[in-house]
Amino acid sequence: MRVTGAQNCTLEVFDITGKCVMSVRVESNDKSFTLTMRKGWYIVRVGKVTRKVLLP
Repeated sequence: MRVTGAQNCTLEVFDITGKCVMSVRVESNDKSFTLTMRKGWYIVRVGKVTRKVLLP
């Protein structure tokens, strides 16, 4: 997952039950993260932006 324009924000990943499974501080304007969770739907929040993503 690539995050741009989110310096000094927190990237949070939640499973479908709402449990936070990953939380990391974004230290630069262009940063890549590897999501190593099981297959399924997740909610990703970076700052004020929230998206639903599917990990195949």
